[in-house]
Amino acid sequence: MTWARLLFITLLAATLGLATACSKPDLPPAAGLLKQSAEATAAVNSTHLVIKVNGDPEGVKVRNVDGDVDRAGNARGSLKVSLSGTVIEGDFVIVKGQAYFRGPTGKFTEYTTERTKELYDATAILDPNRGLAHLLTVATDTESQDIDSIDGQDAYKITGKLTKEQVTPLVPGLKKDLDVVFWVPVNGPRHVLRVWFSTPDADPVPTVEVKVSDFDKQFTVEKPALG
Repeated sequence: MTWARLLFITLLAATLGLATACSKPDLPPAAGLLKQSAEATAAVNSTHLVIKVNGDPEGVKVRNVDGDVDRAGNARGSLKVSLSGTVIEGDFVIVKGQAYFRGPTGKFTEYTTERTKELYDATAILDPNRGLAHLLTVATDTESQDIDSIDGQDAYKITGKLTKEQVTPLVPGLKKDLDVVFWVPVNGPRHVLRVWFSTPDADPVPTVEVKVSDFDKQFTVEKPALG
């Protein structure tokens, strides 16, 4: 055997070994993971929610949401929305179906249900018919892609597609159908940890990022003092 042939065989073996070492693990089917995640997410009574909208997608008013929500529809936190070209930031509280909002200065003001939804309807998040659990059941073309680390926790990365109508309760105003990525824990309860929604022109930055944490953590919401 010539030295050149020996070198070729050695390099080929090393390449094959590297490919084997870097190959993706066998992943459970996406359909089963999403079903388990939908059931676990639907059972969550409260969570901390962070929504970030990137860029300026046509029709979308909300820009950021950071707060706590529960299944009864109570919520508290901060938000940023764009209304008629003006960016409004402030704090919101929802107690027993009544909403209150406070801008950067001043006290809380009582809002009607219609006006509250114009800002953002945080009660949709844990609604099994409109929220995250629903999206996990209606996504199409789903596929298990990889295992990523999400805040130090191993999670299955699952891709799919959703229509703009399906996502509207969580992100009102979207004009295009979306690609979606779900991250579902490898170990423990499979409630969804993170969701990325991307319009066709969004690559590589997702149009909307949703992060949920602190599942079933107790929090108290009371009617704020009004101005």
